[in-house]
Amino acid sequence: MMTLQTTLLAAQAFNPSQIVLPIVMVVVFWVVLIRPQQKRQKEVANKIKALKKNDQVITIGGIHGTVTHVGEKTFSMRIAENVTMKFDKTAVASVNAEKKEKKS
Repeated sequence: MMTLQTTLLAAQAFNPSQIVLPIVMVVVFWVVLIRPQQKRQKEVANKIKALKKNDQVITIGGIHGTVTHVGEKTFSMRIAENVTMKFDKTAVASVNAEKKEKKS
């Protein structure tokens, strides 16, 4: 008699619908938080790869300037007249590509 009750309790204890809620929560968490962050990281990585001379750059420290030289892992940036600083490419927060001015 004891084994029949134990078997019934074990059968009642596992309910497939109990596993659905955690799976849904993981999917929602991934869609809302993880995926957008991955997209932003990919966009920043592409901007860093495309970094070229005369691009307007803002560093993660808030320094604004114009790219004067691009190396493999670093770049130089003019931040004022006769003032150039060298940064790691990972310091780039945003890049505004050189805008061609129209000559009248």
